[in-house]
Amino acid sequence: MRLHLSNLDELIQNVRNVHAKNYLNEAIAAYRTGAYRASLIATWIAVCVDIIEKIRELSLSEDSAAKNGSSSLIKFDLMIQEQCWILKETYSVLLAMNCSLFP
Repeated sequence: MRLHLSNLDELIQNVRNVHAKNYLNEAIAAYRTGAYRASLIATWIAVCVDIIEKIRELSLSEDSAAKNGSSSLIKFDLMIQEQCWILKETYSVLLAMNCSLFP
């Protein structure tokens, strides 16, 4: 069995989405420094961002399945924003009470 290895710098040129490309650049930098876990996480984020952006592009082109996916993404985004708000408020309360998150 013959393996084909690719140059990471060449692979990143195939990524169209700017946000996904930035995450992938971060993943490659982490990989090159030996931070493999961080590299894996940044790569996963890049993949998710790329998929989300592709669904949004398709939803603009009258694709009914993509429109359904896009509406689900909007609901998910609102849910994440709500959770972030809760975390920020909790953090503000802890700061006001002079509580430390890390003892």
